[in-house]
Amino acid sequence: MPSGTSLPTVSILKPLKGLDPELTQNIKSFYTQEYGEYEVLLGFVDACDVGISEAHKSTAESGTCSIRLVIAEKNRVTNQKASNLQGLVEAANIRFS
Repeated sequence: MPSGTSLPTVSILKPLKGLDPELTQNIKSFYTQEYGEYEVLLGFVDACDVGISEAHKSTAESGTCSIRLVIAEKNRVTNQKASNLQGLVEAANIRFS
């Protein structure tokens, strides 16, 4: 990128479900990026999801990166992943114009 050019502020939306062996590393890959200003939103559709505790631990290790957990329990649409993404979009601080 040419000097003097600024990067746009972005929201990274990551829908999650369950616990897999690489979850911690996958989450870490989002908040260790070399980028300007950004936020990371980790979304679940079930407040009892087994992956939430591991995701919560990862947010504590994120340092200065803005990273939040979002629980989108309302079924907005019949597809759970789409519902999760809709909840993440609504929670994002970055707005599209």
